[in-house]
Amino acid sequence: MNKKSLDVVAHRGFAEKYPENTLLSIQKAWECGVRIIEFDIQLSKDGVAMVIHDDNLSRTSGENESVFNLTAQQLQGFHVDYAELFGDQFNSETIPRLSDFIHWMGDKSDVTFLVEVKEESIEYFGAEKTASEVINAMGDNRSQCTIISYDLNFLKYLRRIGWQSIGWVLRGYNDDVKQQIDELQPEFVICNVNRLPENNEALWQG
Repeated sequence: MNKKSLDVVAHRGFAEKYPENTLLSIQKAWECGVRIIEFDIQLSKDGVAMVIHDDNLSRTSGENESVFNLTAQQLQGFHVDYAELFGDQFNSETIPRLSDFIHWMGDKSDVTFLVEVKEESIEYFGAEKTASEVINAMGDNRSQCTIISYDLNFLKYLRRIGWQSIGWVLRGYNDDVKQQIDELQPEFVICNVNRLPENNEALWQG
């Protein structure tokens, strides 16, 4: 019987115990032995790739401010304390830039980042600018980064410009989606378990 390995992925870092998408959250995930870390990207008003899930600061910082109305410097002035979950435990954590995460990676050659580029930024700035800002921020650590997204057209654009490692986050599991996957050939296919067929025999191979 062939044994299959199981990789643990830290979703937004160690988000159960620390504010999501912060340097503290990824550091704690790494200290636990996790070597694949997922996080989210939105672009700031001045087009800087920032590590934050929502395009508004309400949920994580308690401020009704749009990411697209604030520069990177302004965004880094907000705390990511996620007070609804953690109270005032983490009121020194701030919104990082993608380049901060890449700097943290340093010589950690065993770490892989799954970089989810959010649809709101792609729609606001366009695929070309969004991809350019994200890729440039990765610097020399690009080979350790897989760009993932719900946005199929954005992933197709990444393929056209020669980006090597992509992942499609699915909203459905059907024949039309399978056809798109066969054409795109992403390195990762990501799907909520609740969308998968109950019969394991119906799962796609590969």
